[in-house]
Amino acid sequence: MQSTAQIQGQRGALYGLAIEQEFARRSGGTVSTAKKTDVVDAVGKGHTIKNTRRSKSVRLLAKSYSTIPDVWRPLRAYAQARESGDSEAEKSACEAILQWLRDKDTARALWTEVVTGGEPNLEFFTVYDNRTEQTTEDMSGQFRTFRTSDIVDRLTDCMVLSISKRKHWTIRARMPGFGPIAATISLGSPKRRLLLFTLCQVQRWLDECEKDGLARV
Repeated sequence: MQSTAQIQGQRGALYGLAIEQEFARRSGGTVSTAKKTDVVDAVGKGHTIKNTRRSKSVRLLAKSYSTIPDVWRPLRAYAQARESGDSEAEKSACEAILQWLRDKDTARALWTEVVTGGEPNLEFFTVYDNRTEQTTEDMSGQFRTFRTSDIVDRLTDCMVLSISKRKHWTIRARMPGFGPIAATISLGSPKRRLLLFTLCQVQRWLDECEKDGLARV
């Protein structure tokens, strides 16, 4: 028998696919089978599609420990420290990540890979605004589309990074003038062994970014 979490996960996956299909219909495009590109629109441009059906946050990337690239060495050290169960080593690794990301070229390269997966045709970051639906899950809501390069710019240039611990150490990103945590870099459960990049409160974050000049396409 499936657990409630498994059933909800399957329903969420089906809903996510339905959202992609709805955007493809509206844009005259097609759903893509690429890893990061969800829809290719009528003029051949790629979109990654996000929604906030059950969570206010969206996952930008979930990467298994074994596939963390050499150029992300500080992030690999973070994962290794977690696996060793050494909290002090984990804290030190997080501090090293903050130092590493102070270099803007490094930070931009990281966030570009996180957002686009290196797929050259993935030009747009599109979020379905569930808040604008007439009734829940009726697919009547608005899509907001932004250039991936503009999202990367915000993550690179407009965030203040810090480290924090509840059960484990994580990296948190805050945007000045925006109260909630805007993004996190964290690690998943010991069973799943994933490096996670998450945009938190994404609808409210985009609202604030738009007030600050982030342009829709």
